[in-house]
Amino acid sequence: MYRQGLRLAPNSLRLLFNLGRNCIYLCKYSSSVQWFTFGMQLHPSWLDGLIGLASVHYEMENHELSLKYIQKAKTIFDNNQATGDIEACLFSEEQILMLLVVTTRMTGDLAGADRVYKTI
Repeated sequence: MYRQGLRLAPNSLRLLFNLGRNCIYLCKYSSSVQWFTFGMQLHPSWLDGLIGLASVHYEMENHELSLKYIQKAKTIFDNNQATGDIEACLFSEEQILMLLVVTTRMTGDLAGADRVYKTI
């Protein structure tokens, strides 16, 4: 169904996000990375795509790379540089911060995770 939608709207970020998330649920991590990466090539400041990449790398237990993507998403969010309307982002500032806390903690930086948590 999503692929049919992509034929009609090949640059739809919503469809690309849903494909990437569904691949995570199916444990098809390399396919998930491909969908999110494709969207990021279209729109490098796509917040949902960055969060999607952070999520898939978190699931693959690649916490350092996951942290890199969530930090980039937070920077883009903070600087209001997101692709399109920031209100269209699927994630709130609080959700981004919580993802940052969890990912920072998984890298072993407990003090850093605590600092971020205190900003929420």
